[in-house]
Amino acid sequence: MNQTAAPFIDEMATLSPALRTARDEAVRYWSPKEVPSAVLLLALGHRLADDFDAAGIGTSEPVFDGIERALAEGDAATQSAASAMIEAVVARAVDLEIWPEMRTVFREKSAAHALTCMTLDR
Repeated sequence: MNQTAAPFIDEMATLSPALRTARDEAVRYWSPKEVPSAVLLLALGHRLADDFDAAGIGTSEPVFDGIERALAEGDAATQSAASAMIEAVVARAVDLEIWPEMRTVFREKSAAHALTCMTLDR
């Protein structure tokens, strides 16, 4: 895993058992090779969207708070990692047709980035 994204990925994994499982599954799948950070961020974003309905909004709140904090207060590498995860969440939410519900849980900066992703995808 790219060491610059590792702290953000690890923080997301501590905020959600489902994201921890997604990270660990990707690491096991790629073993003995090092899993690329982009793959991990994609796995986390997809899992967040996949589990959105099942987990309920309340269990996702700390994750969305963490993403927002990374965008607002993180260094460039952390902001980049958070942005990549948002892009994965948005893409998966659109595929699952849950974007209208999911977009409401993003915070200010993460919502702006998510909407930019949607705009650029059109």
